[in-house]
Amino acid sequence: MRRINAENVSLAMTLVIAAGAFVWSFAVVNELAAMAGQHRALAWIGPVLVDGAIIQATVAVAVASSGVGCPRRIRDSRVLLV
Repeated sequence: MRRINAENVSLAMTLVIAAGAFVWSFAVVNELAAMAGQHRALAWIGPVLVDGAIIQATVAVAVASSGVGCPRRIRDSRVLLV
């Protein structure tokens, strides 16, 4: 039986919050696209692009900070990531 530790609880909470934020953001950006005149059948593309860019940037920062699979020049650079 697996023990519940702080790392697992933290990961689970992060995933729940991220999923909730994605759903909420998707609904709001989808509605905004529809209000801006985008056809309802295509309005879903806006939230996918916005949230997809956020996810891609987050993964890129995580990979770059871990140094796994990154070229040495990126891993060794001192970049302020905000």
